[in-house]
Amino acid sequence: MTQWTRYGTVAASAYLAAGQLPEAAAEVEKGLAMATDRQARGYRAPLLRLQAEVLTRQSAIDAAGARERLDEALALSGELGMRPEIARCHLALSRLHHRVGHRSEAAERLASAIALFREIGAEFWADRAATGS
Repeated sequence: MTQWTRYGTVAASAYLAAGQLPEAAAEVEKGLAMATDRQARGYRAPLLRLQAEVLTRQSAIDAAGARERLDEALALSGELGMRPEIARCHLALSRLHHRVGHRSEAAERLASAIALFREIGAEFWADRAATGS
């Protein structure tokens, strides 16, 4: 396996952080295809979350599509016991709800993400989520 065989999650995350949404979307699509071909279910959850984050950040937001992918990512993360990914999904759901104006749902998801980050000892990520960075 090469470095890319993290199924594009690193590259997609980097493109997303840089605001390069088309590039992030392309990496996610390649990663999802590879994960499906290789039956690598553990990579599907973060890729689905990243896909949802791309949909959330587009100027013409696809809230329904983002929600669908986040729900699938959250369910898969829960099934596989991927607690850090569960926290990231809650954080992404918080951002989605905030973007569409559902402030109370956004606050609930943010609180869930922060609590889970703290529970698993990911203080850096809990602090980052709490400050909105």
